[in-house]
Amino acid sequence: MGAPAVGWLKKPSRDGFVAPEVVLSVVDAVDRSLGAEALGELLTSAELFRLPAPDEPVREEKAARLHQTLRRTHPDTARTILAAAGRATADLVLAERLPLRAQKLLHNAPWPVAAWLLGQSVKQNAWHFVGTGTFGLPGRLEIEITDNPLLRGEKTNEPGCHYHAALFERMFQVLVDQRLSCLEMTCGSAGDPSCRFALFGPDMG
Repeated sequence: MGAPAVGWLKKPSRDGFVAPEVVLSVVDAVDRSLGAEALGELLTSAELFRLPAPDEPVREEKAARLHQTLRRTHPDTARTILAAAGRATADLVLAERLPLRAQKLLHNAPWPVAAWLLGQSVKQNAWHFVGTGTFGLPGRLEIEITDNPLLRGEKTNEPGCHYHAALFERMFQVLVDQRLSCLEMTCGSAGDPSCRFALFGPDMG
């Protein structure tokens, strides 16, 4: 993906953008999993003729076309690829976006406090991952995205936010408790009011 910008990106003055890693992490995951030829075909089908720079916000509809085209053209492997992209995005956030001082604070805090602090940090910078969608924290181990632009207009039979589920899982595992796993409980593309994620771990009720 090249050298990313250090720190959270400045939010564009106009709405409708997501961070470049929402695209670039998928591009890298497709290249590793399916190869350069399949990646080229995917980018052409998704009408992505220029990739963003690592510090360049990208229009959310372009990111959506990439995610949705991948799900449509590679239904058997899209889930695995998008999950890998979500984990890669989390790793980039940990390496380049979230200050080390904040990460140390989270590591040293009791898990309920760490979960709340991490949730607040992500919420403050939610446009990176949800664009014009609405990011909410209905519970200390619950995350909600209403009108998720990456699935906007898409219809599925089951929850399809594998990218976001893997992103949230990796961040909470590293910064809150490694025992946590993330499950998407409801999904807007499956006809639910929102995409709702729950984080589970032993003795963490």
